[in-house]
Amino acid sequence: MKRTGFAKILALCIMLVTVLGVLPLVMAADDWDNNSLQVEILDNGYSTDFRPGPDYFIPGDPVEIRIWCDDSTPDTLEDVFDILIFEDGHPVPVVFADKVGHFNDVVLDGNGEAVVSYELTKSLADGSYNVYVGPDDWFDNSAVPFIGEYWDMTQFHIQLYTIQATTDRTGYVPGDDVTVFYSIVSIKDGSLITEDAYDGSSFDGQWNVESGDGKTTDGPTSFSDSSGNFDFQIFPQGSVTSDYYIYIYFNGTYGSTREQATWLQANAPGPDHFTVGGLGMSVTLDRAPAEYQIDSVVRVTVQASVAGSGEPDAKVKIEVLEGTGVTADKISGYGGTFQSDASGYVVYAFTVDASDFDEDETYTVRVNVSRHLKAAEADEVFDVLAGGRVISVKMVFDMEVYASGDTIRIDVAASLPVGASAISAYSYEVHRSWFGGPIVWQEASESNFFSYEVPDSFEGELYFIVKVYNPDGDSGQDSEMKNVHHAILLINADPEEYEPGDTITAEFELISNRLAGIDDHSFFYVVKDSGGRIVLEGEIVTSEKVGSFEYTVPDVPSDRYTFTINANILLVVGDNDYMVWVSSSDVCDLTSGYDVEIWVDNPTYSPGDTVTIHYEIKPRTDEGLPDKFVFQFGMSNGPGETWQSDSAKGKIIYRLPDDINEGDILIMVQVEDGDGNGVGQALEVLHIQEGASALEWTRALDVPLFSWILLLLIVLAIIFMVFRRPRAPAPERAPAEAAPEPAVVEEEMAPMAPEDASPLAINCKSCGAEIEITTSKRPIEVMCPSCGETEMVE
Repeated sequence: MKRTGFAKILALCIMLVTVLGVLPLVMAADDWDNNSLQVEILDNGYSTDFRPGPDYFIPGDPVEIRIWCDDSTPDTLEDVFDILIFEDGHPVPVVFADKVGHFNDVVLDGNGEAVVSYELTKSLADGSYNVYVGPDDWFDNSAVPFIGEYWDMTQFHIQLYTIQATTDRTGYVPGDDVTVFYSIVSIKDGSLITEDAYDGSSFDGQWNVESGDGKTTDGPTSFSDSSGNFDFQIFPQGSVTSDYYIYIYFNGTYGSTREQATWLQANAPGPDHFTVGGLGMSVTLDRAPAEYQIDSVVRVTVQASVAGSGEPDAKVKIEVLEGTGVTADKISGYGGTFQSDASGYVVYAFTVDASDFDEDETYTVRVNVSRHLKAAEADEVFDVLAGGRVISVKMVFDMEVYASGDTIRIDVAASLPVGASAISAYSYEVHRSWFGGPIVWQEASESNFFSYEVPDSFEGELYFIVKVYNPDGDSGQDSEMKNVHHAILLINADPEEYEPGDTITAEFELISNRLAGIDDHSFFYVVKDSGGRIVLEGEIVTSEKVGSFEYTVPDVPSDRYTFTINANILLVVGDNDYMVWVSSSDVCDLTSGYDVEIWVDNPTYSPGDTVTIHYEIKPRTDEGLPDKFVFQFGMSNGPGETWQSDSAKGKIIYRLPDDINEGDILIMVQVEDGDGNGVGQALEVLHIQEGASALEWTRALDVPLFSWILLLLIVLAIIFMVFRRPRAPAPERAPAEAAPEPAVVEEEMAPMAPEDASPLAINCKSCGAEIEITTSKRPIEVMCPSCGETEMVE
């Protein structure tokens, strides 16, 4: 019995092993052609800003391997496969014991694919690894080389960090100092590689510099910080054609040995990261063509550069010469020697003074720049012309874009020279496509307003030109190109400036006279951050021509968001239908910049009055204020002025023209910083009235002072009338009764002696009439009621 039991148990074990061994083959149907099998590494999902590629992984992260077959033709072979992983460089056939990973009997599912995850990556050294996939009997777990062909292979890579490095400029001359900034960051998310971030790790780095001519060398120098910078000098007598290399190495241990290196190169085959070359320069004048009049200001802009990169601290010598060429004579008192700024710039300006310049003559600005042992020189010529001064002209269009069939309206704003007569004539031209192209409209006018009706069938570019003149011979002109479309998309995102957590609403509108009679239009919206990455997208299908979408700013916002709306619509042009794609964008910026506020003392002025414009500039954030403000102020079609200040709060004085018309005018103040960057602008409406009185425009609590005075007079009149009313006569007073004499207690009062008693009545010494005395006070002066004489009674 025991032997029989043992036999049964042995038989069951053999059966179990057999079943387990053939189970994958039983489960795997022959549904696919194995010769079509393919293998790939699934995307690592890392940030594209740092990863070398989608098949690079940091130590410790799993590698997902996908095998699949897209040919559903059976080939009598079961769909079971083995996967082997070897370090790159091993020949095939290889020794099974040298593998770094394997998967046995991987079965394709009903879709013809399978995915496995390779987890043992922390111990792998930086490098490349080959992944082979072959038949299920491809290896036998032995140490002998296996023989057989694999179906397909691919590769993945292990790398912990990458070295990012750049120079502080892209161009240098020999003798310059070079600053190199570097960071050692994870290829996964850009985080710094430190020993604190990776337990049990140690890291150290080294840099050195070499040049092909052997004159510029520095290092090797060690460093341990994973982010920093270092400096070296290019040898002053170094070649401008020789190769230059900056090498950076970084080594470490984390799971296994790591080592990465990078280099920056100049003047070498391949991508140049910086340039070592000769000194270059550019010289530009502020007008093209370079034509000026007496009293004009000439602005010369010079940039010293190497391969387009500004060269700081260059010596810049500027001279102004009469005439041209080598025979030109220097004009004393103009020019000088200066030093270029951090971007290589020097800006020099001078006035064309009548005592030093003549009309209808040509002059030269000569510039010489030098740095270390390199130098360059250039000339720019300009003409001083006779004739009128320049009127500054600007066309202001009523819209930015136009549709076929629209009416384009233009308001021409002009700023006259000081003391110039008013504009007397306007000349308007409309060209098709470009200046010099076919003229589609032309007219002369005395008005600064112009309109042009676009034909319904026109789509393309229109070029507008306006020229203005005054009786003094002054003139000016402006031109601008406008696009006309059969369909236009408008989009406005609000608020234009946002803070974290704000919701921005973008409203859009489709404008066209050519829309086909269909019910629905498809709109597609996209929101991108300042780096061009999509943060929101979607579709709106609607029968309306207007719509909106929203985006909520995250707690850590981008500096700018671009809102784009696209429309896929059907247009009817003539007898044809066209399906077109139309786009429009608007931008919103993170709150920054400044608020400019202006106000005036009075809302009403007379022509020729002096206006005091008060202003205040406030930063919207914690950033400081510029150290200089340039104000440009004036009104439409009136004289403009410029004023500078270093104060963020103050007042500007502006004198109204004597010949200004009555009515409302718009005063505009534009502010820039000392570098020409826009700070902001503000508007204020003034009412112009001939002979305006202070009583009319002075206000208190937003009520005219004249009204307050009138109200006060009415109140005073009412008070006067109240106190002047006749009063009723007062009732006569009854004679006062004599106060009762106090009771006399006889036993306590001694009898009065006759000689001590004073008389209660006396006769007047003048007329004899009796004078009654009602008091016992003595002495007393009494008056006679008959004759009015007085006498003293003792």
